[in-house]
Amino acid sequence: MRKMLTGATILMALFAGAVFAADTPDIETIMKKVNGKNGLHKKVGEGIKSDSPKWDDISKQMKDYSSMAADLGKNACPKGDKASWDKLTKAYSDNAKKLADAVEKKDKSAASAAHGALQKSCKACHDVHK
Repeated sequence: MRKMLTGATILMALFAGAVFAADTPDIETIMKKVNGKNGLHKKVGEGIKSDSPKWDDISKQMKDYSSMAADLGKNACPKGDKASWDKLTKAYSDNAKKLADAVEKKDKSAASAAHGALQKSCKACHDVHK
């Protein structure tokens, strides 16, 4: 009986891990959606730079952007040191959250600063992990 329970517990853990992994987009998917030719980063940036930002539209885009930024660090480190990957992806996610918060407050100056910080963070991560 004990072996059956242990086996069932292990199977449940494996299944839960597989479900979690399936819900997390891979790095390539995240990069295309966020930083692709017409990605969220570009759209949000253009929206913020507008003379009259459409904050509701930008806010909707930021929901996807923030989610994708948070998911990036859930992926395995493709190259380089895992500690560096964890640090850089956390900073990326934190900056996306700052941008989302600024957009919610309709604070164009803070949104522009956060958007710029996200832009600058790309090279640091790519240099060691791409």
